[in-house]
Amino acid sequence: MKSYSRSSLGLVGFNGLYAALGLVQAMAVAAVYGAGREYDLYLVAQTLPELWIYLLAGLLQSGFLPGYLRLDAAQGPGAGWRLRWASVGLVMAASTGLLAASALAAPWLVRLLAPGFPAEALAPCAGLFRLLLITAWISSLIRLLTNFHHAERSFVLPAATQSISPVLVSLLVLGWGRSWGIEALWLGLSLGALGQGIALWPRIWRAGRSEAGLKFWHPSLGPILALSWPLILGVLANRINFAVDRAVASTLNWGDISALRYGFLILTTASLVFSFPFSQTLFPRLCRLAEAGRIKEMAAYLSGLGQFYVILLLPGAGLIALFAFEAVQVLFFRGAFSAQSVQATAWALICYSPCLVVLPLVQLLGGVYASLQRTRALSAAAGAAVILNLIADLILAPLLGLAGIALATSLIQAAWAVILYLWLIRLEPEVRDRASLALAGRCLSLTVLIGGGVGLVEGLLRPGLAAKIVLAGAGLLAYALAAGLPHRARIAELWRMFKETET
Repeated sequence: MKSYSRSSLGLVGFNGLYAALGLVQAMAVAAVYGAGREYDLYLVAQTLPELWIYLLAGLLQSGFLPGYLRLDAAQGPGAGWRLRWASVGLVMAASTGLLAASALAAPWLVRLLAPGFPAEALAPCAGLFRLLLITAWISSLIRLLTNFHHAERSFVLPAATQSISPVLVSLLVLGWGRSWGIEALWLGLSLGALGQGIALWPRIWRAGRSEAGLKFWHPSLGPILALSWPLILGVLANRINFAVDRAVASTLNWGDISALRYGFLILTTASLVFSFPFSQTLFPRLCRLAEAGRIKEMAAYLSGLGQFYVILLLPGAGLIALFAFEAVQVLFFRGAFSAQSVQATAWALICYSPCLVVLPLVQLLGGVYASLQRTRALSAAAGAAVILNLIADLILAPLLGLAGIALATSLIQAAWAVILYLWLIRLEPEVRDRASLALAGRCLSLTVLIGGGVGLVEGLLRPGLAAKIVLAGAGLLAYALAAGLPHRARIAELWRMFKETET
């Protein structure tokens, strides 16, 4: 069996490479297009295609992947591959119909997504929207191939091939972005998706070609879809919230949508490196444990991974908030990216910083709900999060501008994580782990105390960069002595858990 530590470490490496290349891509986009009207319109056009890809990826991971694994175990790999090929036909047919209908309704949809923009400014947005729907169709196939790799316990190759897209985007934007306009960015994304598909296809074909055929249905798809439909809102909640954020930001200033995007991109880079690999490789194991009814063992993995995130990422969130202005200046302050854009992006990043901790927890808890087939509960909690996010945006945006939108996102994500955990305890009391909650509470209290002290000193003295680095180092040392040293045995135990082989 494949070692999860080997898979996770390989994913950490390739996700680190992808994150670095993603930042390079963002730097290229910022230098050529800046944070203004052109990139705002592109992001509005990208909202629904992104939403579809995110939905599909979540449904495949949380609904279809457990179905593949169950059929493999019950009837053998041949039956599993017949289900996989049928899902290809079904998903691609659904993608074609849905995206074609969206293309016809493009002018009305972009108007709905950006109610604050003047109608004449949205005219080119509909054309961009249709182009991005083509990319979304290609990406639908990529998500299927990636899902098949994960079902075969192949995690590293999909992680490695995702770096193709940012390389091509960066080259095309820097080489032809000023002459071709924003279409250079779209072309890079499309070619990158095609390149990833070409790289992922051979292994899938070798493994399943004996059962290949043009199929659109399989008897197992009915139960999978019946179970999966409540996941739609649960999986989409984060992206729906971002769509709401963009719609509200369109009522503010040109460039605010772009600033929110750049700020959140810096934050998600850390998640790509540290949290996503472990969640991705452990999800198939959670599915198998749930199928076997081994709830206590699931609870151990849940609490362990949650502790890992809290201990590791809490100080990271503080560092992001402390060095937000410097980070944005170093990464983006060149070319078309103005000083005003630096200020807006930095404030968005500061207000987004708590999401570094809570987003992985929401992702982890959502995976547990899916593996336990508690999809209706997940859907209800996600629906509540969407409504609360809209209310918070409408209250905070007029008061704080784009910083209010980012702060609303952080507050709602934190509330969502708490709701998911409390509801999970109600559904499955065995997942409660008081020791884990106590450890997380101590780490959070220490972070707030140390971060508050550092923030107070920084606000009063306004130190330079060198002094801020010393201040941050002192804060990290205090955190390590107060949180890491007393719990070093537990931290070592968490690391050993990730090094276990699958049984």
